[in-house]
Amino acid sequence: MMRKFTTITHRFFILALVCLFVTACTLPREPVPTKFDFNAEKPVPDPEEPILGKDDKAPIVNVPLTASVLVPQPLEKSDPLPDIEIRNFSAVDATVLETLRLLLLDEGISVSADPNFTDVRVNIFDLNGSLTDVLDRISETSGIYYTYKNGLLTVSPRRTFILPLPPIQESFSGISNTIAALGASDTSVDNF
Repeated sequence: MMRKFTTITHRFFILALVCLFVTACTLPREPVPTKFDFNAEKPVPDPEEPILGKDDKAPIVNVPLTASVLVPQPLEKSDPLPDIEIRNFSAVDATVLETLRLLLLDEGISVSADPNFTDVRVNIFDLNGSLTDVLDRISETSGIYYTYKNGLLTVSPRRTFILPLPPIQESFSGISNTIAALGASDTSVDNF
């Protein structure tokens, strides 16, 4: 009998809260004006003041962009990785170095770490694809960089990149600060 009384009281309490909420939502508010002044004075630019692009002339600045402009290039070049297909590779709760050594054990590629490298743990499940694709996935997952030279894969926590820019010096005066704000360190702009 007591349980039934509690259930009825509980339902009544919920009903009272819903009624209170609906009542609060329907309180009178300020009326929204239904008439708008469509004849209001619109701002008109001064005819004496020049407007950029008004005359549909040639662009003010012509920036020559090639395929390599604004694409970061690593400063230290890496040899191409061997053409190896990886099937169903997994590593559970392993460090990055353990994972890479396990992956490259039968391929004749040694793994080395930069002196500043701090190993992190990764969980990789069922990776398939070329060796390049699998290494890229592991490096993106763990936040590391790698280079490959003469059969040695070197893992490091940082890598230096060069960002080719179009030849407009005054337009890119603040690019160094912008790139640093995005997470880069030690940015500098070379004037050629």
